[in-house]
Amino acid sequence: RNRPSLRVRMSTIVIYEQVHLTDLTYVKEEECFTFPCPCGDTFTFYIEDLLEGNRIATCPSCSLNIELLVDINDLQSYLQTH
Repeated sequence: RNRPSLRVRMSTIVIYEQVHLTDLTYVKEEECFTFPCPCGDTFTFYIEDLLEGNRIATCPSCSLNIELLVDINDLQSYLQTH
């Protein structure tokens, strides 16, 4: 029996930099963390996205990507104390 081969194309995300929670600025009013981009704009990690497992932020101006290295338990502990 002949079956067509299935090919899955996965997009590759290039990470400019990996950062830690302590590298970010917490903006309580907007429920997010920010990090400066070399282009002058700002990367933003929204808490809701982080809790859902999204650890990559893209700069809205230059499209660089950064990855947040954080454990979900550490994030929840941080939020409880701030």
